[in-house]
Amino acid sequence: MDSNVQSILKKIQAKVVELDALRVPIIKESIEFAKNVTNSFMQSAVMNNPDEIKKLGADGLKPIKDEFNNIINSLDTLTRDVLEDDKVWVYKREIDLNNIEELESRNFSISGSRLPDKLDDALRSLLSPIGALLTKHKLDYSDNWKKSGNQVRYSYGLSITVGLLESAKIFSRKHQEYESLMYELKEANKVSQQKAALSFWDNI
Repeated sequence: MDSNVQSILKKIQAKVVELDALRVPIIKESIEFAKNVTNSFMQSAVMNNPDEIKKLGADGLKPIKDEFNNIINSLDTLTRDVLEDDKVWVYKREIDLNNIEELESRNFSISGSRLPDKLDDALRSLLSPIGALLTKHKLDYSDNWKKSGNQVRYSYGLSITVGLLESAKIFSRKHQEYESLMYELKEANKVSQQKAALSFWDNI
């Protein structure tokens, strides 16, 4: 392998370690986000359905509240399971020097308060349990939730907490350095392949 390509690969490996460290606060903030939003959805459902709440009574509400508490208690583990999955993070993909187009697609851009699609999708999956609970007991409009595979996904925009957004922005700035290295790698690999082709030609 070309020495310049090897050098850039080492820099990328070091940047991946830095990004791993910056992923930790995102996961921590995502746990708080999931708990806060789940609680907010439940409170809104109760306030918006006083007649249904009254009809259910204490006996009908207790199993619902038990299920809600179980959801809240499960969110630490669920969030870590979802966000520690390398599939969510493009910087964790293996590098294939033969697939240049894939190398060019690795970005983690934030527009306003909108997070990258992979992270947004992961956060929505954390809200699936509360969506399933509310729709099962008809405590929220079905239009607010849609089936996606074996999950129930919230249909509208998410209100990202300040802490989560700030952690994501810090991560995004470091990720831009990773993206620059990926571009350098692509160019260095291109030059290496050109030199190899010319050398092969000259030696025939």
